[in-house]
Amino acid sequence: MSIKNVCVIGSGVMGCNIAAHLSNAGLNVLLIDQPNVNGEKNLNIKKNIDTFSKIKPNIFFAQNLKNKIKIGNLEDNLNDIVAYDWVIEAIIENVDIKNGLFLKIDNILKNSKNKTIVTSNTSGLSVRQMCKGTSLDFRKNFLVTHFFNPVRYLYLLEIIPSEDTIPENIKLLSDFCYRVLGKGVIHAKESPNFIANRIGIYATLKIMKIMMQEKYTIEEVDYILGEQTGRPKSAVFKTLDIVGLDTFAHVTDNCFNTLHADEEHGVFKKPEFLNKMIEMKLMGRKTKKGFYKKSGNSIDVLDINSMQYFPKKKIKYPSIEEAKKHTSIVDKVKCILDKNDRASKLLRDITVFACIYAANRVFEISNDIESIDNSMKWGFNWNKGPFEICDIMGIKEFVKLANQSSSKIPSWLSNDNLLKHNCFYKFENVIKKVWSPLKE
Repeated sequence: MSIKNVCVIGSGVMGCNIAAHLSNAGLNVLLIDQPNVNGEKNLNIKKNIDTFSKIKPNIFFAQNLKNKIKIGNLEDNLNDIVAYDWVIEAIIENVDIKNGLFLKIDNILKNSKNKTIVTSNTSGLSVRQMCKGTSLDFRKNFLVTHFFNPVRYLYLLEIIPSEDTIPENIKLLSDFCYRVLGKGVIHAKESPNFIANRIGIYATLKIMKIMMQEKYTIEEVDYILGEQTGRPKSAVFKTLDIVGLDTFAHVTDNCFNTLHADEEHGVFKKPEFLNKMIEMKLMGRKTKKGFYKKSGNSIDVLDINSMQYFPKKKIKYPSIEEAKKHTSIVDKVKCILDKNDRASKLLRDITVFACIYAANRVFEISNDIESIDNSMKWGFNWNKGPFEICDIMGIKEFVKLANQSSSKIPSWLSNDNLLKHNCFYKFENVIKKVWSPLKE
């Protein structure tokens, strides 16, 4: 089976981004959504494509590719999916609404002679619940393909099969998305928010809790956890402004409402200042106010205690300023961790907590630590994943600090062989070897 024709259902941010990237790859794309109630049925979908095509950086390789996307609606064009090789659902993150759509799609495809693969772009909903009531034939051809926004620029694609997905479909989509769409494919297990969002949301919320406990400011955290420590230039809070506070809150709530057995369940409860920001419509870039807002030619920053904006302050810590003299991220992180100021303390604390949490998730969300590291690098733009940063610190030092924390530590972290090598990754004859707790 070859994939040439793809139908995307949903013309929101992710639907339009996915459709654009498929068009970039030279595929025939149909984009459909709910029909407009008054006037031209496809008017809203056309407006969405026009709006998102103007956002920078551009979602299209070239503007003329926008015109190659066919537009339709769920009322007139849902039955057309029988002519498509791959159908990607990218509608609202509501498991019942998605399930209702898949039941309709299942009924349509029952009468088709062509094979159609159906996938959901959910960021972490249950595969089992989305497929509830569908036929076995449907589930054999169903997977989750979780793209990250912006789709054209973020490398990560998480693939999660249903219990009944046939292996050839997993291989077909994995190979196709790597070769044709240029994606770094990670195979995840079915668990809430899969790999990248599970670790990334935890790390972000943990940073917020440390920030409140130790009285760091928004600009302090972003100054510390930015490029010098292997995070993206947008750091923590600028990234949340880009993503949107409502989107972040939705994924956070999904974790809190489903991860009752998680030893860090309490971390996933949104801090009160986040609830206040959402009530005040401080959603980030989409409302032009979030943790930051532009004030003339300057930038103001939110004080989470007063919920007022103040001019951004210049922050400096010796460890970060010293790190700027180095070029490699390994030397930068080493430099900061070797110092003893508030910047090095924050980096040390979040490194320890994030790696302990990731280590406790290995068997639940993935069978190897490299998938977790790659997910954070490819989906969250971290320069190093949590286990790679621990290697910079050294496993012995990490375990020592971990034992001093209040977190539950998995027994495999105390393995004698791991402590002897003092790293998760090593190179032998230019070949990278990765520590595997499954083999111990």
